[in-house]
Amino acid sequence: MKSIVAPRRFRVTIDEIIYFETISKNAEWVERARTPVLFADLPATPEEGWQVPVTDSNTATWGATIAGGGANNVLAYYNGTNWTVMGA
Repeated sequence: MKSIVAPRRFRVTIDEIIYFETISKNAEWVERARTPVLFADLPATPEEGWQVPVTDSNTATWGATIAGGGANNVLAYYNGTNWTVMGA
């Protein structure tokens, strides 16, 4: 297992190579994206292209806009405006 010390705030431990285009205040979501979350726990300022497993989607229809409070486990994709269903 390798350990990388990034400037100032971040220390990333990896056992495979992870490429960071940039280090930002949301860099922790690169790792968290592997852990399913509630819709309400998605980041307030996501970047287009992020993919996060969501455990309480109100829909499982591909391409539909997601809201929380449902019973569907889906892979959410942020399209720059909304979180949408990428996979169910």
